[in-house]
Amino acid sequence: MNANQTQVKTWAIVPASGKGLRMGADRPKQYIDIAGKTLIEHTLSTLLSLEAISQCLVLTSVSDIYWSALNISKHPKILTLNGGLERMDTVHQGLEALSGKANDLDWVMVHDAARPLLKKSDIENLFQAIDGHPIGGLLGIPVRDTLKKVEENHDKAADVMETVDRAQLWQALTPQVFRYGPLKAAYEEAIRNKKLVTDESQAIELTGGRPKIVACEHINLKLTLAQDLEIFQCLLS
Repeated sequence: MNANQTQVKTWAIVPASGKGLRMGADRPKQYIDIAGKTLIEHTLSTLLSLEAISQCLVLTSVSDIYWSALNISKHPKILTLNGGLERMDTVHQGLEALSGKANDLDWVMVHDAARPLLKKSDIENLFQAIDGHPIGGLLGIPVRDTLKKVEENHDKAADVMETVDRAQLWQALTPQVFRYGPLKAAYEEAIRNKKLVTDESQAIELTGGRPKIVACEHINLKLTLAQDLEIFQCLLS
């Protein structure tokens, strides 16, 4: 990460307002304890170790009863805000909160609270790859498994329609890092056109932008289902 770029700052946005219903836990998944710390504490520890980050915006649910009890919520670089109903609403609220602080050319790094395995070296590789880029980019991995398109999606079974060519397909991960001006404009356009976007790259793509995707060299899984817990216990212990 180039921390010496003249007057170009880096801001972090961590959406943490989801309820994680698919986990079936007694609390949102970001507050599940793994190896002595909650998931969000593992995640934020990595982000806060980056000297170039000016401020980290953590956006939680208005009904959240867990976040304020964590010591990390009092970190001087953390600003706590209320998130929205959808991920895109939450990120947009974070971008709005940076208005008047961030310049159009500043970097905004958005990272999932439920991705605690992120390595500092992968963040540095991403920033090196987008250095001087007019828009930005994201971490990802080339799709390695055979992909099937199904007729109707179900959790447990579905009818296969066809095999999808994976030659040009990548799985998008976070962090995703974009210039503040283009990213804020992209989200505003998506909201204005009532387009539901699931990540920052998609918002940029809808405006005609072409983000750079950079291979993530380490495991960077997102905790989603209860059966994932055993893997995270092993990797974070």
